[in-house]
Parts: sequence; C-alpha cells; structure tokens
Amino acid sequence: MTDSALWASTTTLPSAPDGSPRFLVATHVDGRHPDGAVVDMPAPYAPADDPTSGMLASCTVVAGHVRVDRIDPGSLGLQVFPGSPPLRYVIMGEPDVFPPAVNIFAFHDADRDGLVTGVEQAVAEGIELPHRVAGFRWLPGSGVAHQLYVSGPNDPAGDWRRRKVGTKISCAAEAVRVAHGWPPLHDSGQHTETGRAMAENFAPRWPARFTAPEVIVPSMDLPPPGA
Repeated sequence: MTDSALWASTTTLPSAPDGSPRFLVATHVDGRHPDGAVVDMPAPYAPADDPTSGMLASCTVVAGHVRVDRIDPGSLGLQVFPGSPPLRYVIMGEPDVFPPAVNIFAFHDADRDGLVTGVEQAVAEGIELPHRVAGFRWLPGSGVAHQLYVSGPNDPAGDWRRRKVGTKISCAAEAVRVAHGWPPLHDSGQHTETGRAMAENFAPRWPARFTAPEVIVPSMDLPPPGA
C-alpha cells in the first residue's frame, strides 16, 4: 500500500423521489486502502469534505441498473484540475463488439457542468458528438484502457490540450467503473507519442496499472486542412 493508492468509497444517499436507491461514489488517492479497493463508508461520512476525494459520482439504481447522474471534482480534484474547463459527460456502450467496450465523452458546457447522460438525451439537448473535447474508451470486462484522446488544434472542438482535460476524464472513467462494479482501469501499453508522456507521468504513482509492454502507435490527430 502506498500514499498514492487509488481506491474508492461508496456511500448511500437518500432515495430518489420515486423511491429508487441512490449512492455516491468517491475516488481517493492516499494510503488508507490498497490500490483498486472499494470500501463502503456509511453516513454521516461526507466524501465531498474528504481532502483525498478526487471525483464524486452521484448514481441512481433504476430497474436494477446503475445510472451515473453526475460527476464532479471532490476536494482533491479541485486541486488537481485547477482552471480546468466545465465538462458534461456522455456515456456510450459498445455491447456488440468483442470484447464489449464503454466510452465516456466530454463536452465543454458551462451551464451543465458535471451532468452525465446517454447519447440520445445529449443529442436531444443539442450536443454535437463530433465536437467532444475528449474521449476515453475501455474494456469493462478486463479494465484495459483502450483509448484516451483530447481534442487537438485541427479537431472540430478546437484545441483542449494542456488544460487537465485528459486527467479529468480519466478520473471520471474510474468513478464510472466503480459505480458499475467493473475491474480497476489499467494501461494497455499502446501509446502515441503524446500518450507516452502522460503514461510516464502516472506510471510511477500507480505502477501496478502500467505493467504492459509499451508499443508506440500512430497518432489519432487530424492533419491540418489541406495537408
């Protein structure tokens, strides 16, 4: 166990108006529990006041299925993502591919910061999917992180790099996987040159999540117009 172990807590919240169960997931970075652990923290514990809380995911259980309603930075998250843009999130599953995959997309939205929806609701509310500022794709059966992308200068959404967006969406994805009871996220070893720099930053903190041999893959960046 290390002081930088990434673990999570779950706390029961008051039921929704229709009686549906609700709970809060909080990710933490400290040495109280092993990396990847999920610990029940009964009320009156308040994750938002815990200085180690990274991301807070408010969840509702609807017809036996977990629905993540909001994702917001906790106390530690506010320090880790200073000046990061307000983001809303869209979750899209890929149940028909093999192995099944899950995507979380981030969109700049000052009015609905932290909101989480599915694709249909997002589109109905005017979200244009090509204008996402970041995307994170992983395999929920194994926890393998397949792709992390932040919009670059030639993308429809413009350049959102070097603004903590990649770190923020990665932490949001970790909260989503905890909410659903999926395995901890870990690196696939496949990196672009840009991704290699991020991996080198995080690997010393969570070495057990970065054990795959590195393979450099082509960048997903769009070329400049006319190139």
